[in-house]
Amino acid sequence: MNDLLELSSLSMTFDSGRALDGADLSLTVGEIHGLVGQNGCGKSTLIKILSGYHFPDPGAEGTFLGAPLPFGDPSAPHRVGIHFVHQDLGLVDGLSVVENLALGSGYATGPFGNIRWRRQIAATREATHALGYELDPHTDVSKLSPSERVGVAISRALINDSSAALRLLVLDEPTAALPPTEVQRLFAVLQRLRERGVTTLFVSHRLDELLTACDRVTVLRSGRRVSTAGTSTMTRESLIRDILGRPLVPHKPTNLSVNSQEPSVTVRRLTGTRLKPLDFDVYPGEVLGLVGVTGSGREEVASLIVGATEPIDGSVTVHGSTYSGLNPHTASRAGIAFLPTDRRRSAVIPDATVRENLTLPMLADITRLGHISRRAESRVAGDWIGKMQVRPSDPENLAINLSGGNQQKVLLARWLRTKPKMLILDEPTQGIDVGTKTQFYALLSAAARDGIAVVVCTTDGQEAVELCDRVLVLADGVCTRSLTGSSLTTAVVEQELLGLPENTEKDEVLA
Repeated sequence: MNDLLELSSLSMTFDSGRALDGADLSLTVGEIHGLVGQNGCGKSTLIKILSGYHFPDPGAEGTFLGAPLPFGDPSAPHRVGIHFVHQDLGLVDGLSVVENLALGSGYATGPFGNIRWRRQIAATREATHALGYELDPHTDVSKLSPSERVGVAISRALINDSSAALRLLVLDEPTAALPPTEVQRLFAVLQRLRERGVTTLFVSHRLDELLTACDRVTVLRSGRRVSTAGTSTMTRESLIRDILGRPLVPHKPTNLSVNSQEPSVTVRRLTGTRLKPLDFDVYPGEVLGLVGVTGSGREEVASLIVGATEPIDGSVTVHGSTYSGLNPHTASRAGIAFLPTDRRRSAVIPDATVRENLTLPMLADITRLGHISRRAESRVAGDWIGKMQVRPSDPENLAINLSGGNQQKVLLARWLRTKPKMLILDEPTQGIDVGTKTQFYALLSAAARDGIAVVVCTTDGQEAVELCDRVLVLADGVCTRSLTGSSLTTAVVEQELLGLPENTEKDEVLA
């Protein structure tokens, strides 16, 4: 095997502790290599060292194609052909495909500085076609599907002027926002890159995808590499054991019987741009799942209920009180809490402390004579940090310094302390590791047992089965099936998501 990248003795110490502790990573030419571990295991720090953003502690060594790789120089990776596609993709909505690609390479210009649009458009088409995408270069990237947006971000790495040709592509959680059908398309792109001799470092929390797409997987735990092995010798269970250092005790839904109960929440004729009139009930103690691929209408449900998007029609009845035409303010007053998909942009205040993020929606209980009591606020925040097992546990830590899983715990605590009647979550465990995900499932089930109507909107069939007591499948804006009991299995949910006939084998259709 031809060595491409060798990193060894990587350590990185911050004020809050050691993020990496003598970690190493080895990649070979043309392989697809997975990198996985719990939030806080050191994955992000390793990637930032590789990108030149962080300078590691003394003693670290790195080589690329046998030559020393300088640390702490953000331009060095680009010079040798290392490119990064981060989870937020770095695309600029409002600009076209060709303009977004030019942001990475610069525009092709003539002798007088004028842009050579024909050359730029030709280079854009060549890069996107090489990955199997047929895109109009003039299309606004905001109009593209999730997998097409990922494709544009990867294509940007293929357009190079004076820099070295792409040799290593680092993908950080590229499938986090992709439905199952579009994940397969991304895997096809990775195979095309392999044929060009490009190595891919694939960072993900989705274990089944790592086992499907990767040749080898490296596991980090507590800042150290604990294993690197070929996926042909791995199982999901063995991978989880390496990640956690123990077997996983799976979360078990309560499998409630709702026949004799009155619903605590009733939604009637909820209608949006894609969502056709939808009716559903949520029963006491139940976690209800709404599952559908992008474009099914599933992604509209939460924003319509909380009034972030104005519904065309529909009403929500919460504990006997009926509301229509909700907006975010009235929804909150009605006891409806919402955790959106994009927590970094839409929920977390990154430069505020954990204490401030957690207490923000309800200040009355910590206000004395018109002023917020810092002592009371710290006490309340500390109690919830302990209850939710947020790490690190310092309430004065900035939210931006927390892992995605711990940010999500803070957001859940933020709303649970308001004692909501209904809690809606959109893709709640996106980008969260397997251990934290199980903790999060248990927290949601406990909230349901406390009488909160919990609704989870997701594209992840396995998550729906592991978390929910009942699942409604959406396709083309309508509910196509309700699943519960013995019919609620991952195979059945994924079959419904793909629109397959009742007894069709998924693998046979995708082959």
